[in-house]
Amino acid sequence: MIEFDAIFRSELGALALEMARITGLVVVSPLLWSDVPKRVRAALVVLLTFLVHGQGKVAPGIVGAPELAVLGIFGELALGGAMGFIVRLVLAIAEVAANAASPLIGFGIAQVFNPATGDEDTVLNALLQKVALLMALITGLHHVVIGTLLASFQAVPVGTIIAPSRVYPMILEASANVLSTGVRLALPLMAVIFMVQIALGFVSRAAPAMQIFSVGFAFTLVTGGVVLVLMLPDFSRELAVEFSYVGTRMEAVLALARGG
Repeated sequence: MIEFDAIFRSELGALALEMARITGLVVVSPLLWSDVPKRVRAALVVLLTFLVHGQGKVAPGIVGAPELAVLGIFGELALGGAMGFIVRLVLAIAEVAANAASPLIGFGIAQVFNPATGDEDTVLNALLQKVALLMALITGLHHVVIGTLLASFQAVPVGTIIAPSRVYPMILEASANVLSTGVRLALPLMAVIFMVQIALGFVSRAAPAMQIFSVGFAFTLVTGGVVLVLMLPDFSRELAVEFSYVGTRMEAVLALARGG
């Protein structure tokens, strides 16, 4: 009876740690489950936990002392959150590009409510976010994320002492890459709108009576929309390239977290 009780407590501790890692990824990652009700997300966490339980490795420490699982939950949450944050960063490229271009086009005036973040987003931001999610589905990013998550239980056994400080430099580097890539993708649109504004300025200077800026907003809006449609294929291609690095970056997070 005592042996059965020890095995039960050990299995329960391992189950809690597995659930903590999966919860961290599902909560932080902004894939399709970010828009679903909380009950559905909780059911997804439970389903993935039962699928992975018994398939991964368990650190020897929690077998002999399952009370350590309580302390390990925070580390597992941080590890899952770090993997999910890699996914959030790559999808944030579309947001950075939209936020850089929206004020120039004039889309910054119209705001829509984003239920995922609870904030007001521009129309262009909402549009490019949907494009990014669509490209994520087309390229199979959700398969990569779930596959890497399940494989992480073999690479980093639950209950392993994790070193989050080793992951911070990589997170900072990935954040800088998001900013540079987002601005770079928005540069063609920004350049065209900038030239349009210069042209409107020259016209206004040459013929002040025309009140060119009274119709300049509509002209800028139409020009920005046309350029946006023309640049969407290249924009989507660049997103697909960035998505291809997600699996490698998640694996690097696991290697750094375990001290590899």
